[in-house]
Amino acid sequence: MFIIKKMQQENALEIANNWHYPGIYSFYDFINDPLDYEELISKEKRQDDFFEVLDENKELMGYLTCYFNEQSVEIGLGLRPDLTGHGLGEIFVRRCIRFIKENFNVNKITLKVADFNERAIKVYQRCGFVKENVFSHQIDNELCQFISMSLYIKKKEDMHIIDLHCDTIYAIMNQDEAGLLKNNLQIDLQKLKKGNYMAQCFAMFVNLSKENNPFNKCIDMIKRLTHELAINERLIDFAYSYQDIINNQEKEKLSAIITVEEGEVIEGDIKKLIYLYELGVRMITLTWNFDNAIGFPNINLRNYKKGDSIDFSVPNNKDGLTPFGIEVVKKMNELGMIIDVSHLSDKGFYDVLKYTNKPFLASHSNARAVCNHVRNLTDDMIKELAARRGIMGINYCDAFMSDNKEDGKNTIKHVVKHIKHIYNLVGVDVIALGSDFDGIDPDIELDNASKLPLLINALKQEGFTDFEIDKMTHLNFLRLFKEVAE
Repeated sequence: MFIIKKMQQENALEIANNWHYPGIYSFYDFINDPLDYEELISKEKRQDDFFEVLDENKELMGYLTCYFNEQSVEIGLGLRPDLTGHGLGEIFVRRCIRFIKENFNVNKITLKVADFNERAIKVYQRCGFVKENVFSHQIDNELCQFISMSLYIKKKEDMHIIDLHCDTIYAIMNQDEAGLLKNNLQIDLQKLKKGNYMAQCFAMFVNLSKENNPFNKCIDMIKRLTHELAINERLIDFAYSYQDIINNQEKEKLSAIITVEEGEVIEGDIKKLIYLYELGVRMITLTWNFDNAIGFPNINLRNYKKGDSIDFSVPNNKDGLTPFGIEVVKKMNELGMIIDVSHLSDKGFYDVLKYTNKPFLASHSNARAVCNHVRNLTDDMIKELAARRGIMGINYCDAFMSDNKEDGKNTIKHVVKHIKHIYNLVGVDVIALGSDFDGIDPDIELDNASKLPLLINALKQEGFTDFEIDKMTHLNFLRLFKEVAE
């Protein structure tokens, strides 16, 4: 626990006179720069620009300088010489950043660092700073190169969207040279940032009609997601728990939650379920559109040949969870994995309701009373889900928005319509967002993740309060995630 406060004269003199850095770093010594030295030791010149950083024992460990210019601040940092080189730099820098965010209203933090100070540059980059430009500055009659770096502050209160479902990793793996940072899909990291996302649930979707080894395919997808996060580590990190999301948010990072869409990936083996949990999977959609060892969907593609018409208004009220499926539900409860009933048959929904002892969710399903499609939930299901403290993520697919699919492309209007129906039925605590991006036709109004502010504005115009919108966009999921996965 660090303490940062206004610089005291005793500590100013200690830093100015007794802090000496070795070798090429000696130019950081205040005693070698008369102007900086005078500013530090003079209370009048120092004013409120210098801060001391103390450890939990109130021992001086560093300093922070802050020079404000409208909505930005230029900082200088110094760790006590004997503490350098021991892995404390990143902790020290992050604490100084946190102090600035908590005490000053700025949108950018800047600093300058000598280009030879590679260790410091790497620390700053890990803390989110980016290189802006290189310039020359004369020190002791020698021209030195410096790098200007900036950290753009995204207020954590602006990071408020949690999306319960997307098929982006599946889409990336089916496109040559596609990556998570920037692509032509509905989700990439730049779109998530622009859309004010806090977390994205990335589904490992496995299509049983195309895969002979669903477990291996799922593992390959997790490896690909892991690779994408590794090369974008400044922007996003995994979240395996509620606290991970909060920690990532404090670092201004997006959170990635690993989910699975198709319970057959465990291939009828509880040990594989446990293995996936150990890999970081925190949610499983029990079925997709094929029956499997766990249970039956409402739409079972095994019953149709290519070209057959499907009546999407007729649910499966006969086939639910198998005995193995009941075992899976109980084991998921035990492990702390979220049960997802989207795609599951109506009978399967009520079986989950019977056998689970924890809240569950429908990650990407809407209200059947508004759009009569079996992928949506009936009013009775929504009531039962709400009674169990569960949630449902509103799906943006045009076919699930409206009985008139073409009109369903007017996403925002219909998302609001579904939300209002659910709100009037059971209240706000069951409502969440589950876009199904990169698994649905992009020819819709809300066609990618960057457009989410448009939906938020529409909800405000409909009279929903900021707190109600916060519940829909993230608080409801955080509550369920904490209750199930902790």
